[in-house]
Amino acid sequence: MLGCPFLDQLAHAHASGPGAHVVELEVTDDMRGPEGPSTWGWCRPLADCAGASVLARQARRPVVTSNLAIAFHSPGLIGPLRAVGVPLRAGRRLASASVAVHDRGIDDELVATALVSVRLLGAGSDQPAEGRTAEAGVSQGRALRRPL
Repeated sequence: MLGCPFLDQLAHAHASGPGAHVVELEVTDDMRGPEGPSTWGWCRPLADCAGASVLARQARRPVVTSNLAIAFHSPGLIGPLRAVGVPLRAGRRLASASVAVHDRGIDDELVATALVSVRLLGAGSDQPAEGRTAEAGVSQGRALRRPL
C-alpha cells in the first residue's frame, strides 16, 4: 500500500531488509509530465511510504507521519523510481528516517532525498512522562532560558 486508494492502484512493490524498507514504483507514460520526465509529485508518497514503513517495522507499532521534508535533485526520467528508507532515530513517541529516491532506469540517479518524522502509536505512546500529568505539563509551561 502507498497510503490511499488512488496511489494503491499504481504498479508498485515493497521489500524489507535488515534496517531498510524499499518501495519501487513503475513509471508509466500517463505519469510523466508534458516535457517527458515524471513529475516530482510521485516522490513524496514514495518517500513517505518507505520512511513510515521502516519505522513502523522497527518499532513494531503503527505510525502516523508528522512531518516530511524533501529535496529534489533531478527529474525521474525513465523509472522505476525506488525509495529506500533507513531509520535514523527512534524514541518512545517519535521516530525519524532518511529516504533516498533513485531512478533505476538511469543508473540509479538520485532524484530526491527526504527526512520523514512519525508519531509512534499504540502501547504507551500517549502516556505522559512519568510523574507528570498532561494537564500539569500544559498549564505550567516553561520559560526560555536564553533569548532566540
